[in-house]
Amino acid sequence: MSSFPTWEPTATRATVCARAEMLATIRAFFADHNVLEVETPTLSQAGVTDFQIESIAACVQSLSKKSLYLSSSPELPMKRLLAAGYGDIYQISRAFRDKELGRWHQPEFSLLEWYRVGWDDVALMNEVEDLLKIALQPFRPLAATLRITYREAFLEFLDIDIQSDLPMLQQKLMKKGLDLPKNLAPDEALDLAFSSAIAPQLNKEAITFIYDFPQDQASLARIKPGTPPVAARFEALLGGIELANGFDELTDAVEQRKRFETEQKRRYKAGQHVPPIDEAFLSALSHGLPRCAGVAVGLDRLLAIATGLGDLAQTMSFAHRADGY
Repeated sequence: MSSFPTWEPTATRATVCARAEMLATIRAFFADHNVLEVETPTLSQAGVTDFQIESIAACVQSLSKKSLYLSSSPELPMKRLLAAGYGDIYQISRAFRDKELGRWHQPEFSLLEWYRVGWDDVALMNEVEDLLKIALQPFRPLAATLRITYREAFLEFLDIDIQSDLPMLQQKLMKKGLDLPKNLAPDEALDLAFSSAIAPQLNKEAITFIYDFPQDQASLARIKPGTPPVAARFEALLGGIELANGFDELTDAVEQRKRFETEQKRRYKAGQHVPPIDEAFLSALSHGLPRCAGVAVGLDRLLAIATGLGDLAQTMSFAHRADGY
């Protein structure tokens, strides 16, 4: 293999045209729905504390060589705009996450994120369904959508309750030819079981909404009371691939700080980098975040599924490769 970097694009011109068409459709959708397009910074003084996501750090010489982080999502600064009274907003932005490179992952990718003031997760699911169908319409029209709770999905596809103990879950997965590392925490085990054993069994020709996730799998979501309590979180999947991740947002600054600090302690215990908490975001929550629901959609994945591509890299003009080129 040549030691020189390749110069050719990884996406065809037809795919780049399809991306432009999809973005125009999305912008027209939000214009019709009176949702304001915004931009927020790509650099932040705080990284993400989520145990499953690794921030990418950058040293900025002009800011006294201050260590900043590339945005893994525009979520927190967008919520600061909501607290300032901007109303319904959306953003199409680049996002950056370390340790993500594979068929459906790139360290740099495109996100669509939007927030609806006064809405809950159910109302937002309806709008996500409308948007996905409209965005997919020119490429692969879909008539059907399905909705099922996280707990129902485990009962239907794995014949196990999410409240079962870890050894029982491991046994179920082994029967399906999968195995869980013994050092996984219960929430990690459920997440791996969901992505490896449940998602591939979902209807490949329908958008499937999975909702009411376990409360420890959504640190930014409101908790719904019940037995057991669940997080007001949903995912939309198509072809077994996650396209959207949404919440009925937590608005309590005290509770949010507790969750961030818990995640920091978990990262420290696991030997992971512990980024600082976003104090500006917590100040915005203390000022007052209106009741709202928000969602992020992976645009590269949506484009890949729409155009029948089997690799995220094929949707990007210049995708990143494992050799650095």
